[in-house]
Amino acid sequence: MRILVVDQEYLVAMEAERILQERGAYETQIAMPWELAKALKESDFDMILIDAMVVAAPECQGLIRQSGLPVVLLSFRSHDLDGVPEWPGAPVVPKPFDDEQVLQAVRAFPFDPETF
Repeated sequence: MRILVVDQEYLVAMEAERILQERGAYETQIAMPWELAKALKESDFDMILIDAMVVAAPECQGLIRQSGLPVVLLSFRSHDLDGVPEWPGAPVVPKPFDDEQVLQAVRAFPFDPETF
């Protein structure tokens, strides 16, 4: 599975990448928010692991919805942990990361992008 990891903080994205590569054998690519369009255009992904604040930006929402890819959201805000209304069904992983929570969210993969 190829996963695009997008976060405002490169070190946070690197931590998610480390977890996915070390414990899940996933292929990953990191993109900063301003690189999202380019990354989606140049590579094929199966999922996007993205910060909830980044995905709230209208231009990011449009790109992700167009891609049709499922998302797993990352957030340090406690009110996001019960779900983000604009992304119903998308799992939310709290920051700082717990390795198992990241892996569970990615492995569960129940989110169907057609439902929003």
